Amino acid sequence: MTRTYTGIVVALISMLVLAPLVAASQPYPAFNTSAVSCEKAIITVMDDGSAKILLQLRVNGELPAGFNLSIIVEGNPVYAEAETEGVVLPVEINNNTLTVGLVDGEKKVNVSYITLDLTSKEGASWILSYNMSCPTTLILPADAIPTLITPNPRIILVNNTVTYNFQPGKVTVRYYLAPTGGTTAGGAGGTGTGGGAGGGGHGTTTVAIGIAVAVIVAAVITYYLLKRRTPSHRGGPPISISSSSLDERDKKILEALQGSEKGLTASELMEKTGIPKTPLYRRLNKLFHAGLIEYYDESGVRRYRLKGKG
Repeated sequence: MTRTYTGIVVALISMLVLAPLVAASQPYPAFNTSAVSCEKAIITVMDDGSAKILLQLRVNGELPAGFNLSIIVEGNPVYAEAETEGVVLPVEINNNTLTVGLVDGEKKVNVSYITLDLTSKEGASWILSYNMSCPTTLILPADAIPTLITPNPRIILVNNTVTYNFQPGKVTVRYYLAPTGGTTAGGAGGTGTGGGAGGGGHGTTTVAIGIAVAVIVAAVITYYLLKRRTPSHRGGPPISISSSSLDERDKKILEALQGSEKGLTASELMEKTGIPKTPLYRRLNKLFHAGLIEYYDESGVRRYRLKGKG
């Protein structure tokens, strides 16, 4: 009996110890449906250590209209966006999970986000580490000098830019940024008995550049954080639009929604207006970003209504 209890305790301790390690090795992105897969990820690293990640996704099966695609990504995004065939899709951020509101019939969806969590700094060196479930193309800063790359990448020159291409799995890169100058030479000392020591001529260029870079980085991060707080499922920021820029199909959609307090689904709008699916979604996207309509999800079904009706 004692051995049995001892075995149970050892098993529980092993689970507690190994669980964080397994979670840490989990490749990203991960989805809430097997009907979506990641074809490729493009990671662009900036001088300040932030990284922009573009995920090229493919829908391999049928998904219901208005499906909310949940994506667990590498790092916590500070900004994210998604689109399919030029149509912008709403995105919500919750820690390291992105929720993308799909419409109907997408086959390819592009999701991009910016994170500050892929890199860390040790002295003058930067360390980049990630674990992707799809092939990745990595683009380092133009002045980056890699000192360690694992595993060995396939290096390709694209438009005079060096890209490092990896198969799915964990990637670690150590690099440092080449100095760009910014100090002036010290003055030469005088000769003879009256000669003074040369001046240590550190100019103010380095300080000025450092301050400017810090201000720019702070402004960019602030912009992304403020944009993140804007709800994405309500009507987008109103753009200047006049009645003359609305065609007959736009007006049909608005007229159909006029008499509905609860709103209509895309299928109901197609039936009432006679507009085919693809043109309908394009016009819904146009009216959404013009601030004329909004949408909400009810029991897994997306309903559209005039802005302010709810």
